[in-house]
Amino acid sequence: MINETFLDLINMHDLDRKVVCKRAIESLSPRLQLVAIRRFYQNQTTAAIAEELGLSQGRVYQLERKLVWKIRRSLELGNM
Repeated sequence: MINETFLDLINMHDLDRKVVCKRAIESLSPRLQLVAIRRFYQNQTTAAIAEELGLSQGRVYQLERKLVWKIRRSLELGNM
């Protein structure tokens, strides 16, 4: 069964998706925002982000999973 929120995102125009994603990222903590921007917009590796933040790669990966979960959760709940 496909999530209705996911179907809505698929059917949105590109600009609409960008606005929704931008709002979702803005709702994150500053640290998670930084990881999201570096990882998904600037295509930096977890190693590069880890070095910049003084963290292990494993911790950056955990933060990445957390921010993806938070964004999905916000979209599902309509908190945008």
